[in-house]
Amino acid sequence: MGISDTVRPRLSPWWRLRREILGGWIARGLAEAPSGRALKTDLFDEASGPYHHAGDLSAPGGFVGLDKDPGVDRRAKARLGASALCVVGDVRHLPFAAGVFPVVVSLSTLDHFEHVEDIGASLRELARVQSSGGRLLLTLDNPANPEVGLRRLLPGFVLRRLRADTFFVGETVDAQEGRILLEESGYTVERIEYLIHVIRYPAIRVLQWLERGRLVGLLAAAERVVLAVEGLGRLPTRVLTGHYLAWVARKSRDRGQGQGTVNIEQ
Repeated sequence: MGISDTVRPRLSPWWRLRREILGGWIARGLAEAPSGRALKTDLFDEASGPYHHAGDLSAPGGFVGLDKDPGVDRRAKARLGASALCVVGDVRHLPFAAGVFPVVVSLSTLDHFEHVEDIGASLRELARVQSSGGRLLLTLDNPANPEVGLRRLLPGFVLRRLRADTFFVGETVDAQEGRILLEESGYTVERIEYLIHVIRYPAIRVLQWLERGRLVGLLAAAERVVLAVEGLGRLPTRVLTGHYLAWVARKSRDRGQGQGTVNIEQ
């Protein structure tokens, strides 16, 4: 069964709030980024519903989306429109020439591998295709977050009932391990943040219940609470409360000049 067979529509209020929080972080991270085409390392959000980030990356240079699963790629392209450039490929072996992307955004893509070594291999490939001085925005599951830790301990059948999606959840790294991998790949880490501080799985269920019950006032109040809880990202406890670790890094040196196979000059 491929990943495309596990895609479930992301239409609930939670996904809209998640998009707002991550979209704000993307805007901050790209404020000083060079202009040009942006690469996004997976298309699962774009394939799942309207709450994705292709629009955050569409200007001024355009957007290229990559996904390993052809079914996800097709679904994303159908949602984004015929003009969208969606490419099938493995982030560990990117089908692009060196130095062609000033901007790379990787949202919880690299924490779906079985081994940490695959995270490093992916970062080296991202550095290869990124132009010098470009910005990488990277998020991974935060291993110090109790909810993430609990997920690793639960039996598979319980986890499948709790989660919104059923694709494989793999290894991740902490802030310092991520910094080391990024620096070894040719990046300079500019800042590290922690995102999504509400207790994620209960929040998803509560918001769904309020929406289905058409409890508009309570739903609006609950949404304000979710957004307000992001203020925990300013406290020392953010290392525990943040569901995602988020790095903003600058490409600081060139690596090998491997040849790509996909023409993105469209």
